[in-house]
Amino acid sequence: MKIEVNIPESLDEIQLHQYQDYSNIKDPSIDDLLKSFLRLTQDQIDKFPASYVTSLTARINEVLMS
Repeated sequence: MKIEVNIPESLDEIQLHQYQDYSNIKDPSIDDLLKSFLRLTQDQIDKFPASYVTSLTARINEVLMS
């Protein structure tokens, strides 16, 4: 099964409600980050190798810090 992941490349590609949803989570986890900004389910995240989760998380954090 293939899962297509659209990673935002700039803040312009992150919707306000996505950021608000994420920022309202107390002590957000990596999974919360991926669910909020990539619209992934927990089941989908669980199927990814750890190295891919790390890569996705790093790319999202780069966008958020820009």
